[in-house]
Amino acid sequence: MTPPRRRRRHAWLLIAILAFSASLLVGFGRLLYEDRTHQEHATPIFNWSVAQLQLEFWRFLDTLDRVALGSGNVDTDDLALRLDILWSRINLFGGVEGERLAAIDGAADTVAALARTLRTAEPKLLALASGDAATFEALRTRLGVHALPLYRLAQRTSHRMQASANEEHQRTARTHWVLSALLFGTFVTGALLIVLSIREARAASRLSTATNLAEKRAQDGERHIRAIVETVRDGLITTDASGIIESFNPAAERIFGYPASRVIGENFSILLPEPCQNGHDGHIAGYAGPNGSDTIGATSQFEGVRSDGSKFPLELAVAEMAGGGGSRFVGTVRDITKRKQTEDQLRHAQKMESLGALTGGVAHEFNNLLNAIGGYSQMALRKTDDAERVRKCLEQVVKASDQAAGLMSKMLAFARKQVLAPKVVDIGAVLADLEVMLRPLIGGNSLRMDIADKQTHAKVDPDQLSQGILNLALNGCHAMPDGGELVIGNRVMDLDQGFVAGFPGAGPGRYVATFVRDAGTGIDPDTLAHIFEPFFTTKDPGKGTGLGLSMVYGMVEQSGGIIDVESEVGVGTTFTIYLPLAAEASECAENASRPDSTMADGATILVAEDRQPVRDLARRVLEELGHVVLTAADSDQAVELYRQHGGHIDVLLTDVVMAGKDGSELARELVAEQPDLKVIFMSGFAEAKLLDREKLPSECVFLPKPFDPDELGRIVGELLNERQSRGENMREARFGT
Repeated sequence: MTPPRRRRRHAWLLIAILAFSASLLVGFGRLLYEDRTHQEHATPIFNWSVAQLQLEFWRFLDTLDRVALGSGNVDTDDLALRLDILWSRINLFGGVEGERLAAIDGAADTVAALARTLRTAEPKLLALASGDAATFEALRTRLGVHALPLYRLAQRTSHRMQASANEEHQRTARTHWVLSALLFGTFVTGALLIVLSIREARAASRLSTATNLAEKRAQDGERHIRAIVETVRDGLITTDASGIIESFNPAAERIFGYPASRVIGENFSILLPEPCQNGHDGHIAGYAGPNGSDTIGATSQFEGVRSDGSKFPLELAVAEMAGGGGSRFVGTVRDITKRKQTEDQLRHAQKMESLGALTGGVAHEFNNLLNAIGGYSQMALRKTDDAERVRKCLEQVVKASDQAAGLMSKMLAFARKQVLAPKVVDIGAVLADLEVMLRPLIGGNSLRMDIADKQTHAKVDPDQLSQGILNLALNGCHAMPDGGELVIGNRVMDLDQGFVAGFPGAGPGRYVATFVRDAGTGIDPDTLAHIFEPFFTTKDPGKGTGLGLSMVYGMVEQSGGIIDVESEVGVGTTFTIYLPLAAEASECAENASRPDSTMADGATILVAEDRQPVRDLARRVLEELGHVVLTAADSDQAVELYRQHGGHIDVLLTDVVMAGKDGSELARELVAEQPDLKVIFMSGFAEAKLLDREKLPSECVFLPKPFDPDELGRIVGELLNERQSRGENMREARFGT
């Protein structure tokens, strides 16, 4: 029952009790008044009536005696008057007094006998009053007989009336106490109800105050939440269980460029690019599935699309709201475009920091290779007539140059700035390639590679993984200032639920574990709790950015893996990167034999290279293959030679970076005049250093420096054979042969 209904019920009950109490009070007063009146008037009047009857009877007898004696002052008139008075007294007992008289044993008979005697004697008494004295005396004796009964009647009446009065008084007393008890109970009940009503009123007042306060707080909270939702920088989007958008805050409007009225009622997939829209319903079903709790609350990254169609990176966290209308989801969306750019910049800065650490070791390794190249070249020149000796020396030169080229290629790949591009790679092969770069860096430490024999494939960006392992290796070397053993290896491991429970977002399964173990000073527990935080470093100021381990952590997390660290002070530290095991990547085998690099008739090739040794090498290689070679030191000279040769060549071989116009500008200019021109770009920079590949000729090939002469001949042969096949097909189509 609600408080207002209780208050109304108590009010009506209180009114009823007060009315009942008032009626009891009135009835009790009337009863007391009537009882008192009865006691004061009824009983004394009856007694007085009987006494008067007795008195008048004695007066009548006295008057009768005086008449008989002949008293001078009494006559028959007096006797008649007394007789009338006596009759009036007797007649009084015919009404209410008669009922009282009947209640006394023999009283009615006594009065009735007196009345009969008087009725019989009355005529004679009046007649004989002045007559016969003897007869008169006889009548007087007959009347006197009634004196004693009247006296006894008076006595009995007195006693009877007294007993009745006592009984009536006792009954009245009992009624008084009963009514008093009822009245007292009524007043007590009324008082209790008044107290309860007062308490109820106070409680209702407190409840009303609390309710008003709660409503005010709820309204204030609602306004506060609305203000937060409208001013928060993250987008807040709520959807129903089927993914239909129900609310869209101002931050979401700014992020996606849609007004709320445009997207409310639409499916959430409207905010996703087309390739992701079909999979959105599957994600919604996954939220409602048995593993949905693992997804709820987790943060994921994906691409969003704005109203103008532009794509951008997003970070999304989903929470479930259970209500009476079914499940609903609220998504917190954050535009991480700037953060991604900052991460790329920090990643590149860390890469440059690692590259700086590599510089000394790589320079030392290059000096060794240059020493071998120079030394064997000088030994070959000393005795040119000894062909076998010259051949062996040149083989060592070629071997050293290949090693230098491989080392430079890894340095360029490591240093180039690129986005995270995960692909399925063999982790063992990545470690094996990384060994060449690690050897010069370990200083007085020893390096042991413990690579698993079997294939260990995982989906990861190989360059980022190499950078991460290099960072861990450098940290391990710094932890062993007095020397020690650095062990790098990998294994395939089965991780159970108990192990991955400590790593949010990870699930049990097969992983490729890549570990870097040192025998250094170790890490204390306090430091261990912060090592993956950005900019946290234990190195002296200026000797580290504190980004190395945070970058490794971010790379591993984006690759769907986990990183674990075990350390003991004075014993050493082991970092282990766990990446989900992937199926072996399918390699496209080169089943077809390489095309012949020579042609029956030589082609005309224009070589544009600002470095004379490279230009001369390319000319000699191509001339030995039977081609006509035109060489130019820059783009302007190349254009001049092109026009001198009649405005037609077969292949353009150009360096990318040259003084004046670069190679791409040269290629665009010549292709504009000769659309079927084949172009080969060569550069000592990474392939990504080409200016704008969308503006380059569609039929172009990239040749990294330093290049293998055989590789140059193979590429030229492929381009010319392709051109020849296309020309034959055109002739067949033209002549129908």
